[in-house]
Amino acid sequence: MLRSMLTDPASAERAREALGRQVRAVGEGLREGRRDGRADGGAAGSEASAAADGDVELRAALSVAAVLGVTIAHQLLELPVLREAEAARAAALLRPALRALLDDEGAPDGGPVAGSGS
Repeated sequence: MLRSMLTDPASAERAREALGRQVRAVGEGLREGRRDGRADGGAAGSEASAAADGDVELRAALSVAAVLGVTIAHQLLELPVLREAEAARAAALLRPALRALLDDEGAPDGGPVAGSGS
């Protein structure tokens, strides 16, 4: 499906549906974490959490898209550095980027993310 989703409209629709389900699941996980108090940082944290909640779907979609991009680069494009890398090392390097999207600390006020040059 990965290969055909880029050229076949029916495959693209199936991919959108599957990715949409993943985005919704990730978004729900983010909301559940907030309800369980895992993202609580006191009064200032509550304000940041409220701002971040508006971006839940976007943050979920960006994280799914990032993983999809890595999958395409590894599986379809067969980028040598990704094919040769140890999975644990690649995961360790990717983990902070995904955390920045999925944790409330990732510029919840819509401001620039540290190091973005903005």
